[in-house]
Amino acid sequence: MEKKLPKVYANIIQKNINNNEKIYNSAKNQYKEPEENKDKTKKQEKKQIETTKGKNINKKINEIFNTKKYIYKIPVKIKVDDKEQITKIIGKNKNNIITIDNQLIRIEKIQNIELYEQ
Repeated sequence: MEKKLPKVYANIIQKNINNNEKIYNSAKNQYKEPEENKDKTKKQEKKQIETTKGKNINKKINEIFNTKKYIYKIPVKIKVDDKEQITKIIGKNKNNIITIDNQLIRIEKIQNIELYEQ
């Protein structure tokens, strides 16, 4: 009894592919970017500068959650709108930190966060 296997679907690529965005010149020991990519990098740098604050806070939050000392109820000192608050955080979603008091604190409003050692 022979079974025929189904045909494999191959999607057709209908866009231009720019694999060579950067060109390396070994004689000069440098990369050369095409002109259209220079404009993109300038826009990306501006965007990166604008979002640096949020990334630093997110990085700190992720480091706090990755500590091996605390698994749950992590004691932290949070500075929001020039007010410092000492609380325990129990979770995090995309936009908020969840505290033990069932309070949601928006990550974008946080100015500083650090572990609180008693």
